[in-house]
Amino acid sequence: MVADAVHSGGGLEGRGLTPMRAGGPAPLYSVVIPHYQQPDLLERCLESLMAQENPPPFEVIVVDNASKEMPTAVCARFPQVHLLLETIKGPGPARNMGAREARSPVIVFLDSDSVADPDWLAVVHRTVTARPDCGIFCGDVRILPIDQKAMNAVECYEELFAYRCELIIKKFKFAPTANLAVRKDLFEAIGPFISGLLISEDVEWGQRAHALGHEIAFVADMQIATPARETWADVKRRWDRQVGQQHAEMVRQPFGKLRFLAKTLAMPVSPLAELPGVLRSRRVPGLREKMLAMVCLTQTRLWRTWRMIQLLVGAVEDEWLAGAWRRTPATPTTP
Repeated sequence: MVADAVHSGGGLEGRGLTPMRAGGPAPLYSVVIPHYQQPDLLERCLESLMAQENPPPFEVIVVDNASKEMPTAVCARFPQVHLLLETIKGPGPARNMGAREARSPVIVFLDSDSVADPDWLAVVHRTVTARPDCGIFCGDVRILPIDQKAMNAVECYEELFAYRCELIIKKFKFAPTANLAVRKDLFEAIGPFISGLLISEDVEWGQRAHALGHEIAFVADMQIATPARETWADVKRRWDRQVGQQHAEMVRQPFGKLRFLAKTLAMPVSPLAELPGVLRSRRVPGLREKMLAMVCLTQTRLWRTWRMIQLLVGAVEDEWLAGAWRRTPATPTTP
C-alpha cells in the first residue's frame, strides 16, 4: 500500500503509513527517491524498480519536495512504494526523511529521473554482502539518450563529464547520491545531509564520511541511466548552481578568493587537457560523438568562466546562482 502524503516532522505515527508497513517484516533494502516536479520520470523510475530481476526484499520510499502537485496517483500504482512529503527545500532534506523512515539495514539513494538496470538491486545486494568491511557503495551513472543511434551534443557531453563517479571518489573524496548505497547504521553515525542552497549536500556528506575514515567503494556494474539535460539552458542552470556553491565554499577558506581567481583564469583553456581522455573513451561510440562532446564541453567551460567573472566582480550573488536548479527555463539569466 502507498502511504498518504504528509508534512515533515514526527515519527511513523501520523505520517499516513499503513499498518502493514509499520508492523510487517523489514526489507533488506530501502530505495529512497527524492522527487520534485517530475511525475512522468518518477513513474518510469518506479517501473524500472518493479522490473528488477531476482531482487532482494526491498521497499521504496518516495519523498516529495513540495512539488506543485504530489505524485500520489503515480505512487499508488506500485504496492511497494510509500510516499512522504518534505517541505524543507532541497534533495538533502528529502533524502534525510527517507533515511529516517527506512526499515532496512541498507539505504539506497536513487534520483527520480533515473532508470535502474534490471540487475541493479541484485548487484547492490551481491556487493554489500561481499564487502562487510565497507559501508558506502557508489555505482555508475550512464546517460539515457533519446535516440540510441544518434546521441546529441548534450548527451555526448554528459555521458563523458556529468557523472565521472570513480574519478570523483578518488580525486574529491565524495560520491554522487544519484546511485549510492549506505548501511543505515553508518549513515546515522556519519549524520544527515545538510541543507541550504549554498551547500552541495552530496559533496559535504561524502567528504565528512571520508574524514571519519570511511571508504567509498566504486561499483562499476551497479548501473543506472538518467536523461541528459534537454537543452543548453538546462546545462547552464546546472552549472550555475555548482558555480555558486563552489564560490560560496571557496571564499570561506584561506586565500579562497585568490584560488577562485586562479580557477577562473584556467577555466577557458581547460578543455584542451580533456581532449586525450575524450579520444580514448569508450563511453561514446565514435569520433562524431567525441567531437560533439568537446564542443559542448568548451561551451560549458566558457559559460562557467563568465559566471565566475560575474561572481568575482559582484555582478551576481552566489546564493542566486545556487538556486538555479529550481528556476524554470523562462526565468531571465540575470538577477
